[in-house]
Amino acid sequence: MIWTPKAWDDLQVAFPRSNKANKILITSRMVNVAYHTNRSRGPHELRFLTEEESWLLLKFSIFGNPNCPQELEVFRRVLVDMCRGLPLVIMLVAGVLAKIASTGEMKMMQSSWKKFTESLKTFVYDNSETRFQQIVSFSYNALPSNLKPCFLYLGMFPEDFEIPIKRLILLWIAEGFIEQKTEISVEETAKQYLEDLIGRNLVMTDKVRTTGKIKTCRVHDLIRDFCLYEAYKYYFQEIRRYDGELDEDSISNLQRRRHVSIDFNNVMNFISSQPYGPRVRSILCSSREEIILLPTDVSVIADAFKLTRVLEIRSIRFTRFPFYLTQLVHLRYIALTSDFKVLPEAISKWWNIQTIIVFTSSRVLEIKADIWKMLHLRHLETNASVILCKAGGGGNGEKIQTLLTKLLKGAST
Repeated sequence: MIWTPKAWDDLQVAFPRSNKANKILITSRMVNVAYHTNRSRGPHELRFLTEEESWLLLKFSIFGNPNCPQELEVFRRVLVDMCRGLPLVIMLVAGVLAKIASTGEMKMMQSSWKKFTESLKTFVYDNSETRFQQIVSFSYNALPSNLKPCFLYLGMFPEDFEIPIKRLILLWIAEGFIEQKTEISVEETAKQYLEDLIGRNLVMTDKVRTTGKIKTCRVHDLIRDFCLYEAYKYYFQEIRRYDGELDEDSISNLQRRRHVSIDFNNVMNFISSQPYGPRVRSILCSSREEIILLPTDVSVIADAFKLTRVLEIRSIRFTRFPFYLTQLVHLRYIALTSDFKVLPEAISKWWNIQTIIVFTSSRVLEIKADIWKMLHLRHLETNASVILCKAGGGGNGEKIQTLLTKLLKGAST
């Protein structure tokens, strides 16, 4: 997806000019970009779906087949008219109606479909994007209260980002979004939440494992825009770089924010801005390139965000273990990349830690802390072979579910 004429100008220099057999397909929602890429030939504009195509897509998305109960056919006209041939709108409408249809009780379905179509009639559409945002808003408001923060959290990831399911679930749990149930684990409950969002067409399945389980997911950029807009009211904050400069308004608003997503390559600019977020509970840093950061630079994070529970900074590489991070005693989740060979005993200060993820260039990672005494630890993951200290008394690691390493040495449980 190309968003600006400049983006195309920067990109096209990499393509050969001599071979006329080459074909490049460019997609964009910007008309000026489409004409800029090829001035000698106009763009191919995708048409809207016809009434028949729209109704067929709705039926397949709701019922999984082209059949619709006769009692619900009466809603065909108003649903198709409201969608105006926009596939994204159709899929969102289908997501709401499919949830209603899952009840299976016809009278209840008729009543719910009637209420839904009547509410659609109240929308005022200026253009296709406005129509889409209003439908997203309706879908969001129809979510159970426990799903809303999970949905908004998706805006914390960069645009077009391939979100690993495992990472997302562990983050949701660490944030406290997942309800504790006696009959199943919080991980299973989180998977159910995600399946619900996928079933409502608010989240797209991306990659699937050979077992049929979902590996990664994505969020459409317009849905992500809604997440960012709505989440801002609930103390989420995205910090970006615009033309090489930090968005200063985002930095100044940190004192009121609880969740921070940093989406730019030069983290040093952020650190040098002397950020302060006394209420910040989570920091997610995403970068296209790996960033080298000295442990001393981390003191800024430890001092500025003392109540942090989630630190997803695997795009930052540490040359030595950042001891300042052990001051973050409220941490529940940490993911980082490193060159160090030892996880010191000092990480025992993370009393509330649930997930530790360490990617290291070292072949062996020695963990000097007694992980069996870390009462809340559920997941420990590294790409290295691991040497564990001998287990002492006072803990048996009963909550540990995942101990993922290349090779386990010296373990004594």
